[in-house]
Amino acid sequence: MKVCGALFASVCLFAGTAAFAGSSADQPSQGLVSSADQGSILPINLAARLFGARPSASAPDLSPDGDKIVYIQAGTGPASVVRLLDLKSKQTTDVIASTGNPDSIAWCEFANENWIVCEDVGEVPFQSSIVGSARLVAINLKTKDVRQLGSDYEVLGAATIKQNDGYVISYPAGGPPSVVMARYYIQRSGQEGTMGSLAPPISLGVDRIALDTMKVTRIEAPNPLVEQWLSEPNGTPRVMETAIYDTSGQMTGVSQFKFRPKGSANWLNFSTYDSRKDVGSMPLAVDAATNQLYFLQKVNGKQALYRQTLEPGAQPVGVASNPDYDIDGIVRLQRDGPVVGYAYTSDRSEVVYFDPTYSQLIADLGRVLTEAPVISISAISRDGNKVLIHASSDRDPGAYYVFDRQARTLDFALENRESLAKVPLAPARRVDVPTADGHSIPAYVTAAVGRPPNGPAIVLPHGGPSARDALGFDWLAQFLASRGYAVIQPNYRGSAGYGDKFLGDNAFKDWRTAISDIGASADYLVKQGIANPGRLAIVGWSYGGYAALQSAVTAPSKYKAVVAIAPVTDLSGLGKDDREFVSASLTSDFLGKGQNLRDGSPLQHAALIKAPVLLVHGDLDANVRVWQSERMEKAIRAAGGNVELLEFKGLTHQLDDGDARAQMLTKMGELLDRTIGH
Repeated sequence: MKVCGALFASVCLFAGTAAFAGSSADQPSQGLVSSADQGSILPINLAARLFGARPSASAPDLSPDGDKIVYIQAGTGPASVVRLLDLKSKQTTDVIASTGNPDSIAWCEFANENWIVCEDVGEVPFQSSIVGSARLVAINLKTKDVRQLGSDYEVLGAATIKQNDGYVISYPAGGPPSVVMARYYIQRSGQEGTMGSLAPPISLGVDRIALDTMKVTRIEAPNPLVEQWLSEPNGTPRVMETAIYDTSGQMTGVSQFKFRPKGSANWLNFSTYDSRKDVGSMPLAVDAATNQLYFLQKVNGKQALYRQTLEPGAQPVGVASNPDYDIDGIVRLQRDGPVVGYAYTSDRSEVVYFDPTYSQLIADLGRVLTEAPVISISAISRDGNKVLIHASSDRDPGAYYVFDRQARTLDFALENRESLAKVPLAPARRVDVPTADGHSIPAYVTAAVGRPPNGPAIVLPHGGPSARDALGFDWLAQFLASRGYAVIQPNYRGSAGYGDKFLGDNAFKDWRTAISDIGASADYLVKQGIANPGRLAIVGWSYGGYAALQSAVTAPSKYKAVVAIAPVTDLSGLGKDDREFVSASLTSDFLGKGQNLRDGSPLQHAALIKAPVLLVHGDLDANVRVWQSERMEKAIRAAGGNVELLEFKGLTHQLDDGDARAQMLTKMGELLDRTIGH
C-alpha cells in the first residue's frame, strides 16, 4: 500500500516486504577485518565502507508485553526499513520502508501489541526555501494497513503550510487501541500572508484517535496562541506555552507558561522564559501521578532541575543541580509514565534515577557488561518486568539487550552497527587543553593503541555550536583513527553543557575565542608529542565545518588540509536564509551584526586559505543551504586555491546515505593521504 500526501505528494511511505530498499544492503559483509588486522591501518575503501555504513539498528522500542522490538535498519543508500524482532522466535520481519528520497523514518514505537506509530521526516524545496516535514502514521502489524494521524494535509487558501502533524502524548492502555496527541490545524479562512504573518496561522489542539476506526475525540480545542501543551496521559492539558510575537509577526524568543490546577478550567500564571537570554523557568513535563511539574531554572549560571505542585501558592522544590555541568532534562521510561530521573553530561552521558532499584540495575549490569561503561535503559514493558538495555563505549558502537527482572536473565537482541562488529576500534580519553588566554578547555583524544608518537593528527571540532562532544562512539573520529590519525575533539568555549560562563555569547558572535580554542587543541597535540606540527589537518561538520574553514583563514600555515562538511561560510547569508520564517529575528540576533559578520565569514577571506579544501554538502540541506559551499568553492578557486566540492543530490544536513558517506570518507581519506600521510 502506498501512502502519499504528507507535506507534498512526493513524500511517501511504502508498506510491505521492503525488499526494494535492500534491508541490509547498507551493511558491508561481515568478517572483513580479522584479528590479524588489529592495530593496522585499514585501506581507504574498506574503512570508508565500514564506517560510512549507517546503523543496522536504531530507535528501538519494546512492545507492551516485552516480547517484540520494533527498530529502524538502514537500507540501500538513503533508504530505511522498519523491522520487527520477535524475541521468542528470534524471527525478524519487515514492516514498512521509506526510500529516503526525500523522506525517511525517524522512529517507531508501539501503541499496543498490534499497532505501531512512526514518524516520517523529510526536507523539500518550498518557494525560495527548504522546509522540513514530519508526518505521523499508524501501522497495523498484522494487516500492514497505514493510517495518517495528522489533521487535514491540504487546506485551500491556507496562510501557511503545516510542516508537522504534532506530537504523541500517550497510548492509553485500556480499551481499543488509540493514540492521544497534540495536533496542528491550519487556519481555513480569515488569514492572509505567508510564513511569518502576524496572526499565527496554525492552531494546536489535543485529540484522541481510535486506530481501528480513526474516530477523533476532541480533548482540547485548537488554539492559535498555543505553542505547546504539557498534558496528563489522558490528554488533559495542565501547562500551556504561549510564544510572544512582535508587531511584524516575528518570534521574540519569549514564552509565557500558565498552568491549570487539577480539576479546574482556569489558567494561572507560572513562568516566563526568554530563549535569547536563556533566562527564566522552562517547564519540561507534568507528572500526573504526583500532580507536579518538572522544570529547569538557573542556579549560579547552570541549569538545575526543580519540581512544583500544580496548585495555587505552591513553591518550587530543588531536585538536582551540579556545580560543573548543566542538568539536561528529565528521564521517563514510558512516554506516559512517571518521571524517574534526570540526565546530564560530564565526560559521558549520565542518568541519575530517583528509584534506587534502577540505579542498582545499571550497577549490576555494569559488572556483567564490563567493556561498556555507558549503560542506559531504552524502554520497558508495560508491567516493568522486561527492560530494553543499551550498552556502549568509545570503542563499541553498542548493542541492545533485554533484561528480565523476574527471571534475572540478560539476552542479546540487536547490534547497533553490524558493519563494525569485528573491527577493532580506538580508545578515547579526556584531556585538558591550555588556551591562549590562560584558561583550559576539555577535549577528547582518540588514537589507535600502539600508534607511533609525532604522527599525523586531525582536529575535529563539533557542530552546533551550542552543543558538545563527550566520550562515546563517534563514527567519524573512529574512521580517522582507523587510518592512523590521532583525533582531538575540543569542547571550545561556546559549547553547551558547562553553564553560562563557558557558553559566553555563543561561538558565532564570539568566533575569535572559539577558533582560538580550537587552534590551542592542535598546539596541545604537538606539545604532547602526539602530532607532528607539519602533519596537521582539520575536519568539521556544520559549525565544525565553519570552524575548519575559519581556522584556515586565521592560521593559514597551521593545517595542511581542510575538510568542511555542510559548512557555514557566510554568516550574513545564513541569517538571510531564514527571512521567510518567523524565527528570522532570532537567527539574526544569534549571529550578531556589523563588521563581526564579515570578519567571521570564511567566504569573505577565501584568498587567505592556503591548504587544499574538500567541501561536502547535500542540496536539500535546510540547516545550512548548499549555496554556502558552492560560493565557497568558487571563491577559493577564483583566488587560485586548491578546492573540491562533493555535492549530493537529494540529501539533507546529516547526509543519511551509506553510499554517500562512503564516497565522502574515501575523498577525505585520499586528501589526507596526499597532504599529511598516514
